[in-house]
Amino acid sequence: MRDEGSSRRAVLRAGVISAAAALAGGLAAGLAPAASADTAPMPSVPIPRRVRTAMSIAMAPARPYRNARLTATGAVTQLTRRGWVRLPGARVVLAFRPQGDSQWYWVVKGRADAAGRYKLVTEAYGPGTWATYLEPDAAHRYSESRQVFVPVR
Repeated sequence: MRDEGSSRRAVLRAGVISAAAALAGGLAAGLAPAASADTAPMPSVPIPRRVRTAMSIAMAPARPYRNARLTATGAVTQLTRRGWVRLPGARVVLAFRPQGDSQWYWVVKGRADAAGRYKLVTEAYGPGTWATYLEPDAAHRYSESRQVFVPVR
């Protein structure tokens, strides 16, 4: 025959009642078992929704000389209830992939102005493909521009 203490320990190990209720004599008094931590309802946590974004790019000049100044311009937009609108202050990264290489290298980072436009200046390292991408924050999704091949003379 089991004593009352061993039955309380067995019930506690099974996770049916809380330790505070068992110590207070909840089983002996005939109280209903409290919910365990495993069956307690989880608080609702809002799932953040990220806004879709898009980018454009233009490279100038179209055929620069090696080590010449190369400018990437474009705009960053976000999808709102009003449609596609510019995203001011977006963090933009200009990336370069040399011709014949599979690896991308980031070249320069910058921010879009108050109108959502950006202008990034670098040098033409050689023939290759250029693109920009958005460094997203917690409210926006990642996006990248189209890839532009620039033949360097």
